[in-house]
Amino acid sequence: MTEYSKKERAELRRLASEAYERELGSHLAELEKSFSEWRRRKMLSSELSEKIHEFHQQTARDIWSMYQSPHESMLVSAGDRIAHTF
Repeated sequence: MTEYSKKERAELRRLASEAYERELGSHLAELEKSFSEWRRRKMLSSELSEKIHEFHQQTARDIWSMYQSPHESMLVSAGDRIAHTF
């Protein structure tokens, strides 16, 4: 494994944080579409509640867990690949 300087590790953490925010944001944008449907009465409150629950219990936790890896360089790379899929 490559050894990084303190400055490089800080930059990798910053980039990993950006990747996390970008990925989480793209998933939140999808959830926002459900809120729009609910406001237009195209979705029941119970359905929206279920989508929120699924997001919190699955998507948000999966993303958070992925970005808790101790190797920031891998996270930045993974985040960059993921960001290009959205």
